[in-house]
Amino acid sequence: MLAHVKVSTYLHQLEENCIRTRFAEIRALLLTFPEISETFRYRTPFYDYNGMLLYLSLHKKKFPLIGFVDGYHMKDEAGLLVAKEGQTMIKHLYIQSENEPSDEVIVGYIADAIETRNRLKKYALRNKTVKRK
Repeated sequence: MLAHVKVSTYLHQLEENCIRTRFAEIRALLLTFPEISETFRYRTPFYDYNGMLLYLSLHKKKFPLIGFVDGYHMKDEAGLLVAKEGQTMIKHLYIQSENEPSDEVIVGYIADAIETRNRLKKYALRNKTVKRK
């Protein structure tokens, strides 16, 4: 089954309409970035750019979250990213109604995730080249 069909099925199965609607809105924001590809793994919608970039999930089945795979390396200028205890890479952006970030803030975090991925890839390539010399 194609990834977008799996993600659509996942969204349709969410229990509350308000959560389903917000997930769909976040998904639409993600899909405005042509360099990002939508996949479905670990029973969760993932969005890839040069590998795993981020994923959508639910926090305690109550509200959406975006998990940024390289979250520890992101700028986080708004200070909204949260790390779970023991996490060494992933940070989460919680989408709660009482302090929900605007779409512009979410888009900024997505752009930052892409920039971070590019920066980390350049760093890895540079170190690989240095080690060969």
